[in-house]
Amino acid sequence: MGTRRVLTVVIGALALTFGISATVGAQTAAPTPAPAPTNPHWCPGVPESPPPPHFEVHPGDWAYTWKVCSSSGLSRSDQYVCGGACMYAKERWAASHNPPPESPFPQSTNVPQGPIPLPGGGEGYILPLLPSPTATLP
Repeated sequence: MGTRRVLTVVIGALALTFGISATVGAQTAAPTPAPAPTNPHWCPGVPESPPPPHFEVHPGDWAYTWKVCSSSGLSRSDQYVCGGACMYAKERWAASHNPPPESPFPQSTNVPQGPIPLPGGGEGYILPLLPSPTATLP
């Protein structure tokens, strides 16, 4: 049962990453000291509290994942699921500290731009952004 819940948390967190928002305006709890887990080698470098950014679909998902995965005596399938949860948590923390780089291409304007070097040695142009058509009412 524990593996199913952790897997649900990981899948929900992945869905949240790809734009399916389950919570709006969730507040982050202040870091709290946690007792040493029974398996101190599970997910080193990731704190128990606060949860990784955008990890939780429901409040308490990270706490439950931490509790189950840091316990000793996990089956091989539980270890596999917990390993995935740990990697996802590390990715969430890394993404919050290192935002993705901006696009190397300039933004569209009202004047043509180019030539812009493209990967593979080609060149490209950015055409002007045309105004939206206005509707005329009879």
